[in-house]
Amino acid sequence: MSRSDRRTLLALAGWLFAVPGRAADAVGGNVAPLPRGNHVEWIRVGEAALARLQIDEAQKAFEQAAALAHSADAELGLTRSYLQAGEFRRALAFVAHTAAAHSVDTGGTALYVWLLNAAGRSEQAKRILQDALQRSPSDLLLGRIASQLSSAIPLASASMLRPPARLAPYSEDTAKGARITGNGVLIGSGEFALVTGQLLNRRSRVWVRNGLGEVHKVNPVRRIGSSQLWLVKRMQIQNRPNPIRASVKPPFPGSVAHIVNFLPASELQPQWPQMHSGFLGAVRSDQTRTLGIELPFQSQGAPVFDASGALTGVSTVDRAGQQSLLACAELLPLEFWADEPARSTQSTTKIASDAVYEIALRVTLQTIAL
Repeated sequence: MSRSDRRTLLALAGWLFAVPGRAADAVGGNVAPLPRGNHVEWIRVGEAALARLQIDEAQKAFEQAAALAHSADAELGLTRSYLQAGEFRRALAFVAHTAAAHSVDTGGTALYVWLLNAAGRSEQAKRILQDALQRSPSDLLLGRIASQLSSAIPLASASMLRPPARLAPYSEDTAKGARITGNGVLIGSGEFALVTGQLLNRRSRVWVRNGLGEVHKVNPVRRIGSSQLWLVKRMQIQNRPNPIRASVKPPFPGSVAHIVNFLPASELQPQWPQMHSGFLGAVRSDQTRTLGIELPFQSQGAPVFDASGALTGVSTVDRAGQQSLLACAELLPLEFWADEPARSTQSTTKIASDAVYEIALRVTLQTIAL
């Protein structure tokens, strides 16, 4: 933890306890005042707020716990609060500290490894995991992670979902009986999205859930050509995201790209999406585009970003079962790709892959239908 972070935590602690009852106000106003110095209770309050997706309240509670005791559980709570606020890079840096400073408590290492792998840094994740397993060969959580990372579709379940490490976001409830039907991406100003769903039609009840666990009801508008992609419209928009920057110039074969998928799953349990990076494939003789990025599964409807973090297209599988890319310009007219400042005719400055993943968390979608 940096010196500035410690100063922030101490200042917050002083603010919280300066006025009687303010500790309760900081976590929603309906929680009974807590005993001073009760680190465990602040952890409990923070976890409850995070589960309700009250991110600011959760951060304040976990910060108070961290000010009272330098503990792994408080720092893991803070890490997950940063994650669900969309601050992936901050979360990754913070949990790296937790893993190093609290090596006896394997929760920090577990979450650090899981997040590295989700952001496409799988080799680094496996090296850190192997080092941790040499120190703690019988650790159950690390063993579960090792088993999952050796599979094509690593998913968090059972003990991997328990706080304080909890290797998945919290999420809003969806309709009973609903099921996951595919991937998708917010486009333009966030009013519309492109999603997949083989059985979707205009009468379907459809929701989308992003990488932060936020759920939105959408209405199907129309199918995109003969593909499994649908244009859908969000019914309510309370907090519009920043315009989603898109590259409307067809991507160049061989250029760096990142694809972000929610991995195939039968249960509605939310997960962090998985990023894979590589180089875009060639244009075929029929002018369709090969994806080029190697994946251990078929990908339908997942967003593909260029090296600058701009959306460059969406993955699809053609009739021959080949993994392909549909470029933005080939999908929808220009007006769907937001205002001119959010459109890009060519790639701008390359950014780190962690920064691309942070962008992707807000706009990458899981399609849920009933």
